[in-house]
Amino acid sequence: MRCRGSRLAVVLASSLALTVGVSASAQADTINQANAQAKKIAAQVEKLQPQVDAALAAYDTSLAAVGQAVSTNVAAGRVYSSLLQQADALVTQQDSHIVALYKSGGSLALYASALRSGDPSNLRQLPYLNAIVTSDAEEAASALRIAAAAKNSLDASQT
Repeated sequence: MRCRGSRLAVVLASSLALTVGVSASAQADTINQANAQAKKIAAQVEKLQPQVDAALAAYDTSLAAVGQAVSTNVAAGRVYSSLLQQADALVTQQDSHIVALYKSGGSLALYASALRSGDPSNLRQLPYLNAIVTSDAEEAASALRIAAAAKNSLDASQT
């Protein structure tokens, strides 16, 4: 029976050694395979890195362009607002001059007043009043045209 027990012990020991050896070998194969796969993936990532760098550079360029476009658009909007305020102020000035002329009785009333004053120099001032109203109208129209051009430019930059 001793032989049998010894044989059994030898068989068990051999089986255990074989199992541990196969298991260790399997783990070594798995680790080697994992390392090989990691190296392969690292090589693929390294190969793609120039494309990633180029894409990031293109993104940075595009982002800078968008930022510049937004800044330009904001500045154009401010210029347009300023020009529109100037045009409105000139229209208001023109309107106030016309109202003042109307309240004084108009051009005929001014001529009559100048004639009644007996001072011929007063007659020389009357053309200046008409020139002021005409000048106001021209300045207001010019300012409105410039503001409209700025608005068109602003609208074009937003499309």
